[in-house]
Amino acid sequence: PTESALRGVVTQDELILAVGVAGTIVRGTSDALTASAMPNAPNFAALAGTPSDALAVGERGFVAHIGPTGATPVACDVQASLRAVVRVGEVHWAAGENGSVVRIEGGQCVLEHQYATTGPALNGIGRGPDGHLLAVGDMGSALVRQDDGTWTPLDLDVGSVSLRAVRTIYRWVFVVGAGGVILRHIRTDGE
Repeated sequence: PTESALRGVVTQDELILAVGVAGTIVRGTSDALTASAMPNAPNFAALAGTPSDALAVGERGFVAHIGPTGATPVACDVQASLRAVVRVGEVHWAAGENGSVVRIEGGQCVLEHQYATTGPALNGIGRGPDGHLLAVGDMGSALVRQDDGTWTPLDLDVGSVSLRAVRTIYRWVFVVGAGGVILRHIRTDGE
């Protein structure tokens, strides 16, 4: 129903929700998709949640809650563009430019990490093998969230390869990146 580029998608049963450039929102079933645009929204980059309860993130720290009847902005005092988002329980975590990691909970954003000077962008975020959050990005950068809420560097031994995503599938955690890089680690979190 649109020619706009789509950049994030979530599904549940037969329902689909996708977001993209210029605040584009596509929803419905594979047989009946409709497109709309969130007024004054920049380009969305990623989406997490379900088709009836999702959070979209994008340029200039823009965050929006997308419910069954529409989308509303979430006040987020972050200027960095956000490239990835994951939901863990009731908390969303977004990652983006300059090593930015944002915790989004209860309608509020908290910037938990950002490089003091210009640093590599983070392109993916998810749960690591031990259950701690893991954010990955350009130049082989990786950060892991410690129990005290700090984010510390993690050497994944990939050199300067750009890492793009973190995904948990069954008992494995995968990190994928440029040049066909695929890292796999067995989960140790007992879930």
